Amino acid sequence: AIQKAFIEVNEEGAEAAAANVVRGIRPRPSVRPPTPKFEADRPFLFYLKTNDQTLFNGICMQP
Repeated sequence: AIQKAFIEVNEEGAEAAAANVVRGIRPRPSVRPPTPKFEADRPFLFYLKTNDQTLFNGICMQP
């Protein structure tokens, strides 16, 4: 079985999709601290979590 998935993260929040399921995470309107800069120079795992629940996870092989 093959599953297609994507994740997009930007200043507005994160959006993730897998197959035909789409879930979005939007930040609440508020004053937020500046977003730290993230640069990867090697493959990495990532997890989107809320409390102790994993919403989405994945691996980036070619950053």
